Amino acid sequence: MNENTARVRNIRSMPFCWVHRALFDLGLSWKAIITYTALAYEFTGDTPREVPIKRLAAIVNVSEDTIKRGMKELEEKKAIVVKKRFKNKNGKRQQLPNEYILTDLQSPENPI
Repeated sequence: MNENTARVRNIRSMPFCWVHRALFDLGLSWKAIITYTALAYEFTGDTPREVPIKRLAAIVNVSEDTIKRGMKELEEKKAIVVKKRFKNKNGKRQQLPNEYILTDLQSPENPI
């Protein structure tokens, strides 16, 4: 057996989350990849809902700061769009939780 080769077989059955192959072509750090994986795990479909950063961190067993750093990198690489949300209450502008939108990824080496 060659130690430098991995033979992989996928026998998973639903449910599982998908991570687009192009994610790995963006030159992301492990923090960004693990953050994207937690987002993909937690969110399916296009109905937004609120999930604490603490929950995302627990899914992949990292710190909340790691998730926040990963989100920043994902936004810089346009793998996610961060939509800031606000509401007016009693004449004051109050910030609501941000909305994180996973985008369709396109590999720089393999454009769609």
